[in-house]
Amino acid sequence: MPRLLDYAHPADNETVLGLAASRNDDTLLAHLLQLGADPNATDVTGRTAAMRAAQYGHLQSINVLAEAGIDMKLVDDTGQGTTHICALDICPP
Repeated sequence: MPRLLDYAHPADNETVLGLAASRNDDTLLAHLLQLGADPNATDVTGRTAAMRAAQYGHLQSINVLAEAGIDMKLVDDTGQGTTHICALDICPP
């Protein structure tokens, strides 16, 4: 059974950590990480909390996650990683 903090609900695709990152809630991110949430946990599309933060341009959330040891080499189901998502969504062509 997956850990509850790292569980991705199949109906809305979100992990708790990913939801906090997409809302730029650094306090909740730090609290969840302190409780033992995996900073590299993925939702049902393979996206991590860092990828969610990058999608919305939440650099402070990415910093909180980076301090927790995110793996910047991870990619989602479409082959996009945090850096790629950040480049697409923060600095579009």
